[in-house]
Amino acid sequence: MIDPKAAVEVRNVSFLVELMPFLEREIGELVKALENKIFSALNKGELTPQDALNAWAEKNSYVKLLSKFKQRVRSGQSIAGQYQTTLEKVE
Repeated sequence: MIDPKAAVEVRNVSFLVELMPFLEREIGELVKALENKIFSALNKGELTPQDALNAWAEKNSYVKLLSKFKQRVRSGQSIAGQYQTTLEKVE
C-alpha cells in the first residue's frame, strides 16, 4: 500500500519536474541580468560595497532556490522509486 503522504509528494514532484526547464531558464535569466547590472556598475565605477553585497545575496537566493527545487525532485524520485513495484502491480 502506498502512503498517502508519499503519493502526494510524488504528484507534487512530478509537477515540479515539468516546471524545471522553465525554472532553470527563468532563474538563469535573473542571474544573468543581475550580473550584467553589477558588471555595468563596476565598469562605470559606480559599484558600492553595499550594492555588491546585495547582489551577492540576491544571486545566492536564486541559486539556493533552484538547488532546493532540484533537491525536492531527487527526493520525490527516490520516494517514487521505493513504490515503483507497488505501482507496477496496480497497473
